[in-house]
Amino acid sequence: MRRPPPKAKIPSYFYNDPDILNLSDQAFRLHVCVLAWCVEQSPKGIVPEAALTFGPPLASKAERHQYARELVAAALWASSGDGGYMVLRMDHYITGNHRSKAYRRLEQDVFEIDGWVCQLCGEPVDP
Repeated sequence: MRRPPPKAKIPSYFYNDPDILNLSDQAFRLHVCVLAWCVEQSPKGIVPEAALTFGPPLASKAERHQYARELVAAALWASSGDGGYMVLRMDHYITGNHRSKAYRRLEQDVFEIDGWVCQLCGEPVDP
């Protein structure tokens, strides 16, 4: 029997999160649309530049990148350096078994990139 596909989940704190509330309407729309896309297409939260088209439909490429930079400034996304982005806290948005597997893969990748050192405090992270 096949398991059901993953589903996007909006966390219960979403309505009161200052990082979310301070977003422009366009950045919020881009964030939610890309979250839904990532759950099915990129559970690690990797957002290639082409996926930015899922945001505000009449926005130019430059405007979509502006909204993405707004999400980076709000610490909801990170820039990948190649024109794409990465959704942070992706584990908060995926339901069920998909969530834990995707989060473990993401966590492993991030720790490897960061050299197994916490980027907030500088302390080593146990693998």
